[in-house]
Amino acid sequence: MLWAYTVDIYEALVGDDYPVVQHTFYGRTRAEALHYFQSHMVTDAFMRDCVNTGRWEQVTCRAVRKIRKIR
Repeated sequence: MLWAYTVDIYEALVGDDYPVVQHTFYGRTRAEALHYFQSHMVTDAFMRDCVNTGRWEQVTCRAVRKIRKIR
């Protein structure tokens, strides 16, 4: 079994047509995929700020998160 935890980052200046960045974290379990996401939140300020505050430096952004079983 494999799980994918995806974080799509949208920037206000670009709009909702497409995410400017997509992160996907894979794991054999939901918990493992979530753990990889949480670890990346420590090292990636752009993703962390978009997820937690909706703003990174002067950029207004939003994060859409989803988890799914892919096989």
